[in-house]
Amino acid sequence: MRRISNSEPNSMKICAFYSRGPHYVRVLRGLRERYPEARITALVPPEFPHAPIAALVDNIEHHECAMYGLHCWPALLRLVRQVRAGRYDLFVLMFDSTRLRAVAAVSGAPERYCYTLDGRSLPLDEWLVGQCLKVFWRNLCGRMTYARVRCSVACRKV
Repeated sequence: MRRISNSEPNSMKICAFYSRGPHYVRVLRGLRERYPEARITALVPPEFPHAPIAALVDNIEHHECAMYGLHCWPALLRLVRQVRAGRYDLFVLMFDSTRLRAVAAVSGAPERYCYTLDGRSLPLDEWLVGQCLKVFWRNLCGRMTYARVRCSVACRKV
């Protein structure tokens, strides 16, 4: 993990978690405009170039993988420790997914947002359990719809 630091110790701490997408620099610009005095940390994979973001952030931290999942528990636990150690006031994601919501939830940040491609910021104030129940419900509804369609197709005379 490499850190580049040049910030004030008593200001708001923000973490912008990188996900592969075209709008990470826009997210950082928006954060810098909205919170000019904040200590902004870019949490990026090791191969991410520093040049486009160096002027927009106070810290650049590297996490070890481009993609985390349940298949690699040790790396996932190291990411959780790294995110929690930052003690951020605001944790920002680029996309709204269950996996990224889980990372935001374990960050311990009191405020969590998702900055969308179109520039909106959506609060992620739902608890992780609620999000998991929502995913389970959507999965169940999708399976029921698939079964209904399959039954309808199989029972129709052609």
